[in-house]
Amino acid sequence: MITSISKELYKVRIPDYTGEIKMLPFNLETLAEIPEMFKALVIKMIEALPSKKGIAYLTMDGKLVEEGKTQRRGGVHIDGNFIQDVSEWGGGHGGNGWKVGEGGRILSSEHHKLSYENKTGGMLIASTYPACKGWNGMFEGTPYVGGDCTRIKGLDEGFVLKPNTVYYGNSQFLHESLPIAKTTHRIVARITLPMDYPVIN
Repeated sequence: MITSISKELYKVRIPDYTGEIKMLPFNLETLAEIPEMFKALVIKMIEALPSKKGIAYLTMDGKLVEEGKTQRRGGVHIDGNFIQDVSEWGGGHGGNGWKVGEGGRILSSEHHKLSYENKTGGMLIASTYPACKGWNGMFEGTPYVGGDCTRIKGLDEGFVLKPNTVYYGNSQFLHESLPIAKTTHRIVARITLPMDYPVIN
């Protein structure tokens, strides 16, 4: 059973950016590792967190996306939890769907369960252009390799995430990148929460 939970939070200003930062670890309490140009963004994104403790990970992805292309991972999936030190992930940074366009890597059954069946963890996400769809609810089935949920049945039309708006999603938040309606420079900001972070109500 997949329990997909998300919550629309508030508007945010995303600074203009071209490039990619992949899973930059940072202390939620001090933000010492966050580059200055993203500090105001991160402060706003984590504003709704009831507890600001532990190590989270910042991903920034800004690029020109061509009409009809997806910027990030297509197909319904969950991100699950990021496990920093799993050797199968090439040292922790990237892999398992965390890199742009990747479908996820094969994990051991133990690590798959820890990443995709764990009810804690989650993310905060925002983008400058609406090209991500999400679903809330309980759905029969389990995530496949890399968090793939394209075989899950019973999905309705879902909802499109609004631009320049922060959303919270739990570790089993079902979502997918959508093809861009017109060629545009799009920026995605995601904060991956610690894997033991409790679900936000």
